[in-house]
Amino acid sequence: MTLKLTTILSIATIVLLTSCGKGEIDFNNTLVENQKEVLAKYNAFITKQSENEDVPADSTLIEAKSIITLLNIKIKEVNALNIPKGGEQLHKSFLKEFEFMRSYIDHYIIVADSTKTASEVDAANTWLGAHSDDITTIENELIEAQKQFAKDKNFKIQ
Repeated sequence: MTLKLTTILSIATIVLLTSCGKGEIDFNNTLVENQKEVLAKYNAFITKQSENEDVPADSTLIEAKSIITLLNIKIKEVNALNIPKGGEQLHKSFLKEFEFMRSYIDHYIIVADSTKTASEVDAANTWLGAHSDDITTIENELIEAQKQFAKDKNFKIQ
């Protein structure tokens, strides 16, 4: 049995060293699978937005709203998980990441929405600029939570 750990940039595998409940492995793997699905779409969207300032607003809105829908579904799924003892911080870390991504995409929606006022767009752009590096901090917190979960459950990160 293995327990998986992902970040925005890489995927690591945690290998079971001693016996551990299958529920703990399933818990982590479910979190990771949800994260991988969201990150694929989120990263592609952010990359496209940052590399091409000429992305049509309609295209941005459609894609962004699709990601928001996915994030809402994944947040509900993560909230519905049975959290094993010691998994509370890991659970919170994944939710924090998803909620940040949702907020970030929400601000992209404001920028791309032609019905928004100039001050709303300016405020959204300011927020995006001020929070563009927050994902790194959130990811580092998530990685630390996974490391602690692995340590507490006698897993070894490879």
